[in-house]
Amino acid sequence: MYADAAKGQPPVPPAQLALTVILQAYTKASDAEAIEALTMDRRWQLVVDCLDCEEAPFSQATLVRFRQALIIHKLDRRLTLANCRISSKEQKVRFTTIASGFGFFSVVGSSEGRRHL
Repeated sequence: MYADAAKGQPPVPPAQLALTVILQAYTKASDAEAIEALTMDRRWQLVVDCLDCEEAPFSQATLVRFRQALIIHKLDRRLTLANCRISSKEQKVRFTTIASGFGFFSVVGSSEGRRHL
């Protein structure tokens, strides 16, 4: 009755997409450059939690759709501004600092694996 073939793509955690958007803003990378960095740059892989991945955890089209959804719901600026506020109030906010060549970059709500870096 149903085909055995897999259809569609596996879900992508929104946190990975959000961190990628923040890194893009920080490094002024294009969508294509971000996808390439996720494949080639261990610093990006560390932040986005896809260390040693052979290909990006999502496509450029997925990144574009995520950003469009942020813009539609007026969350694009909020994401960037929240990151700036967190960076400036390090003493008051629980955070994880990732010092990996990007300078000190604060991430709130990091996954369990990154919480103890």
